[in-house]
Amino acid sequence: MFYCYIPIVIRALVLMTAAYVWEFTFGMILKLIGLNTWDYSSFKYNIMGVVTLEYAPAWYVGCLVLDVIYIPYINQIYWGPEPEKSNEGTKQDAKENTAIKDDIKENYDTINKISLNQ
Repeated sequence: MFYCYIPIVIRALVLMTAAYVWEFTFGMILKLIGLNTWDYSSFKYNIMGVVTLEYAPAWYVGCLVLDVIYIPYINQIYWGPEPEKSNEGTKQDAKENTAIKDDIKENYDTINKISLNQ
């Protein structure tokens, strides 16, 4: 996975940008339907009163923590179904392997007979 080759500084910056995009998107949706739950209009570096860049250092540190502590544990979770535990597969495999070995032995014997007759 290429994720490991990207420097942590860049990864945290990308995560911080994603957090700002999320906050801006949902802030605008809430503003459009009249549920203005937060208002950053009084902040110096606000964008449409929905987000403020003054919190960027805190978002960045939070994203560093997320990247270093949380994401590695999430990547270890197995999201698929539980594997079935049965012996039927191994018995079937053993039968197939025996059949293949018998075929190889039979072909080998046939080749030996042909080479001896020449």
